[in-house]
Amino acid sequence: MEDANTVVYTMRDLNQNTSRVMNEIREAGKPAFITSYGRFIAVITPLEPGQVEQQALAAMAREMAAGEPFPANPRRVRG
Repeated sequence: MEDANTVVYTMRDLNQNTSRVMNEIREAGKPAFITSYGRFIAVITPLEPGQVEQQALAAMAREMAAGEPFPANPRRVRG
Protein backbone atom coordinates (compact mmCIF):
# COMPACT_ATOMS: atom_id res chain seq x y z
CA MET A 1 0.00 0.00 0.00
CA GLU A 2 2.88 2.38 0.62
CA ASP A 3 4.41 4.23 -2.30
CA ALA A 4 6.92 7.05 -2.68
CA ASN A 5 4.17 9.64 -2.05
CA THR A 6 2.74 8.04 1.09
CA VAL A 7 3.59 9.88 4.30
CA VAL A 8 3.76 7.78 7.47
CA TYR A 9 4.52 8.97 11.00
CA THR A 10 4.83 6.89 14.12
CA MET A 11 2.75 7.65 17.19
CA ARG A 12 6.01 8.37 19.00
CA ASP A 13 7.01 10.97 16.40
CA LEU A 14 3.56 12.57 16.58
CA ASN A 15 3.72 12.63 20.38
CA GLN A 16 7.24 14.09 20.60
CA ASN A 17 7.10 16.43 17.58
CA THR A 18 3.43 17.33 17.18
CA SER A 19 3.96 20.83 15.84
CA ARG A 20 6.53 19.75 13.25
CA VAL A 21 4.44 16.78 12.10
CA MET A 22 1.27 18.87 11.78
CA ASN A 23 3.12 21.58 9.85
CA GLU A 24 4.58 18.99 7.46
CA ILE A 25 1.13 17.49 6.85
CA ARG A 26 -0.39 20.93 6.27
CA GLU A 27 2.40 21.94 3.88
CA ALA A 28 2.22 18.65 1.96
CA GLY A 29 -1.53 19.14 1.53
CA LYS A 30 -2.24 15.41 1.59
CA PRO A 31 -3.22 12.86 4.24
CA ALA A 32 -0.62 11.19 6.41
CA PHE A 33 -0.88 7.83 8.14
CA ILE A 34 -0.09 7.29 11.81
CA THR A 35 1.26 3.96 13.07
CA SER A 36 1.56 2.46 16.52
CA TYR A 37 3.77 -0.58 16.99
CA GLY A 38 3.90 -0.97 13.20
CA ARG A 39 0.14 -0.99 12.70
CA PHE A 40 -1.82 1.74 10.93
CA ILE A 41 -4.12 3.38 13.46
CA ALA A 42 -5.13 6.76 12.03
CA VAL A 43 -5.06 9.16 9.13
CA ILE A 44 -4.59 12.91 9.55
CA THR A 45 -6.06 14.93 6.69
CA PRO A 46 -5.15 18.59 6.23
CA LEU A 47 -8.01 21.04 5.74
CA GLU A 48 -8.13 23.83 3.20
CA PRO A 49 -7.92 27.31 4.75
CA GLY A 50 -11.39 28.39 5.84
CA GLN A 51 -12.95 24.97 5.16
CA VAL A 52 -14.23 24.42 8.70
CA GLU A 53 -15.31 28.02 9.17
CA GLN A 54 -17.36 27.98 5.96
CA GLN A 55 -19.16 24.81 7.03
CA ALA A 56 -19.88 26.18 10.51
CA LEU A 57 -21.24 29.47 9.13
CA ALA A 58 -23.41 27.62 6.61
CA ALA A 59 -24.83 25.41 9.37
CA MET A 60 -25.62 28.45 11.54
CA ALA A 61 -27.28 30.18 8.59
CA ARG A 62 -29.48 27.10 7.97
CA GLU A 63 -30.45 26.95 11.65
CA MET A 64 -31.29 30.65 11.73
CA ALA A 65 -33.36 30.36 8.55
CA ALA A 66 -35.26 27.42 10.05
CA GLY A 67 -35.85 29.38 13.25
CA GLU A 68 -33.87 26.90 15.33
CA PRO A 69 -32.01 28.37 18.30
CA PHE A 70 -28.31 27.77 18.50
CA PRO A 71 -26.26 27.85 21.70
CA ALA A 72 -24.48 30.98 22.86
CA ASN A 73 -21.32 28.93 23.49
CA PRO A 74 -20.98 26.46 20.59
CA ARG A 75 -17.85 24.89 22.13
CA ARG A 76 -20.05 23.16 24.69
CA VAL A 77 -22.31 21.54 22.12
CA ARG A 78 -22.04 17.79 21.90
CA GLY A 79 -23.30 15.87 18.90
